[in-house]
Amino acid sequence: MNTPRLLAFVRLYITYILQVRVKHYLSTDSVLFKVLKGKETFLMGFILVSMFSLSAQTPRKDSGANGLLSIAAINVGDRVPDDFYTRQYKIFKDGNPIITDLTHLKGKLIILDFWASWCGMCLTQMPKGEKLSQRYADTLAMVLVNTKHRRDDLAKIKKTYTENLSRIGGSSLPTVYEDEYLIRLFPHASIPRYVWISPRGTVLAITGYTFVNKKQIDDVIDLLRGQGNYE
Repeated sequence: MNTPRLLAFVRLYITYILQVRVKHYLSTDSVLFKVLKGKETFLMGFILVSMFSLSAQTPRKDSGANGLLSIAAINVGDRVPDDFYTRQYKIFKDGNPIITDLTHLKGKLIILDFWASWCGMCLTQMPKGEKLSQRYADTLAMVLVNTKHRRDDLAKIKKTYTENLSRIGGSSLPTVYEDEYLIRLFPHASIPRYVWISPRGTVLAITGYTFVNKKQIDDVIDLLRGQGNYE
């Protein structure tokens, strides 16, 4: 696919997922055009993964205990509900369990990393996630998510942090634990699973671990800056 055609496709796609106009940023004489020209492989791959996730994720509604009313799954291109930021989560951070919200993450690119203590691949990716979180501290927030149905309790999570992550890296990353809400928003079967959420709360992509690296994050942040997501 040649560059003008690729960028036309990107323009339409980004307009959909970010709900903003990108005409001025993708004109052939713009700075972003010149940047994107060298990032065609990334953009096409990122787009295809996002579109695959959109088609593969089946919306559903659940209801249950603990105050969870009907929660519909959301897909790539959707905005997260307001209570994504404001609801109270159980979070293990800096060696301690706390209950807090995510309002302090508004305005940042958020990557949710769904994991379990028994998932070897999940653990091997956490040192990388920790380094990325530290490198992009002003613009990116990496948040681990351990869901209740994966049968990890707080004791297992503490042990994983103490015996594994403190040794290999990743122990500074906070994790939501005993989650029943985020798994309903982003239902999936395999882990690790990564959900990319823009600073404005739009679901950008749902990917595997190969997309979570410095180059991809640089490209996404550059694109988001061009759209005025960082103010």
